[in-house]
Formats: sequence, structure tokens, C-alpha cells
Amino acid sequence: MNSFPEKDPGPEYLRTIISESLYIVPHLNPKKELKVEGGMAKNILILVDLGDETQIRTSEENLLMKILSSIQLELPSIGILKIGADFPYSLERIIKIYSPQSLLLFGSSPKMVNIPSPWEKYQWMRLGSTDFLLIDELSRLESDPEKVLKNKLWNQLKAYFKP
Repeated sequence: MNSFPEKDPGPEYLRTIISESLYIVPHLNPKKELKVEGGMAKNILILVDLGDETQIRTSEENLLMKILSSIQLELPSIGILKIGADFPYSLERIIKIYSPQSLLLFGSSPKMVNIPSPWEKYQWMRLGSTDFLLIDELSRLESDPEKVLKNKLWNQLKAYFKP
């Protein structure tokens, strides 16, 4: 009786146990490689949803850096993960991979990252040992003339990080 290996050894292993012709079909939607900017020394991960865009706009990146500096955080001490509309990972998977203590989700819909309900924007929630905060898109924060959303965000960040 053949025993299966603990890890998936790939198609070569299958060729050793199957005598018929074997055709390897790649996944139709392969998992994208996660590219985190920064060092995560403080165990904080920032998830920025780019939607259908491929890059963050300069003005939005400047706003993000301003927000982070207001709570004494900068790129070497945190990680930033930029995701798009076709992001294939769940929030639980991101937490399992990076084990952040804190996670800020800019623009990510709860459905997109499979956040368990109930959920509410600008309210800290917990999943396992990770605290996370759902925040509107950077573009929406940027175009908030009354600064209502920025004030909600600032109040939550100030209370949580105590700058």
C-alpha cells in the first residue's frame, strides 16, 4: 500500500503512483504571492485595498504615512500589504501567515477578507490574538471635507496606540 507524503511533492510524485497518462493542469486562479513592505518589528500589519488599481496613488500614500506618523509608526517598524480586487486570501490566513498583534484594514470589505460578523467600521475587533480595525478607503478619507471619518479613525488609533 502506498503511503502519501506529508507535503504535496507536486506532479512528479503522482507520476510514480499512476501508470496512465497524466496531464498537469495549472490552477485557474493561483494564489498571489504576498509582498509586505516594511519590517513588522512592532508586529503591526496595514492592509490597503487598491480595488481595481495596481498601485496606490501618491496622495493616498502620503495620507497613510501621515496617519501612521501621528501614532509614531513608520515603515521599518510595521508591514504594509497592498491588495487588489482579486485578493484570494482570507483574514484568518493573513493572520496565520504574519501573526500580527494589530491589523489595520483600509478599504477592505468584510466579505472580501472573510471577516466573521458582526463587524463595524472604526471599532476594534479581535480574531484569535489579533486586534483589527476596519477603515474606509484612503481615497474616501482623503475626500472627507468635514473630517468626520478622519476623526473617527484618530479617536480609535489614539485610544489603542496611546501616542
